[in-house]
Amino acid sequence: MKKLFALFISFTLLIAVCACSKTPSETDLAEYSTFGLTYSMNADGGYTVTGVGVATDVNVVLPSMYGDLPVTAIGEGAFSDATFIRTLTMPDSVTAIEAEAFYGCSSLQEIKLSSSLEIVGNDAFSGCSSLRFVDFKESLTRIGSDVFAACSSLEYAVLPESLERIGQFSFNDCDKLSAVYYRGTKEGFERLEYEYFFNMSLYNATKYYYSANKPNDDAQGDFWRYVDGKPSVWTR
Repeated sequence: MKKLFALFISFTLLIAVCACSKTPSETDLAEYSTFGLTYSMNADGGYTVTGVGVATDVNVVLPSMYGDLPVTAIGEGAFSDATFIRTLTMPDSVTAIEAEAFYGCSSLQEIKLSSSLEIVGNDAFSGCSSLRFVDFKESLTRIGSDVFAACSSLEYAVLPESLERIGQFSFNDCDKLSAVYYRGTKEGFERLEYEYFFNMSLYNATKYYYSANKPNDDAQGDFWRYVDGKPSVWTR
């Protein structure tokens, strides 16, 4: 009996030493995601985030995988009126944000968008009155109607050259919107389909066009590039 007890103590100590010696790797930290969200499987085999569930994180991090399948969409009304959320990080696996996904998230200040995002549904960020900026990557093709309606703290938006259409009232009542940084040329922006009468905040904002290198003094228009991950205007 004493020998068995001694073996048990030795085995327990061995487990404790192994457990204490393990430290989280960078991969473990990179894979951290918010616990308690709800999901549903898509017809294409991926997953859609459908709701907050029991999650309480103020800084929400969506996973790139749920189980063994990718998270490809944020569902209709998934985070609607979740007023406790301050920031959200989205994986590059997400290709769609559905209607009213973040409707009324009045404390949401910053969102890191997927580089694979193609479509943003109607009213997706409507009423996000603390949101300060949005930076869309070169995959987005369509922004629905009323997407940023009443985003009264929105100061600037980065729009990709891939964008084809902006819906009515998408930037309605965005009174602080002062700058639009377009990833393409002035000619490309002018081909963008949107009704300026229903997007006056967007229409009235100063437009800047992307240039990795400092433009010539005789180049027409205002230009920008990234500095430390943020848009910065070229000075002449």
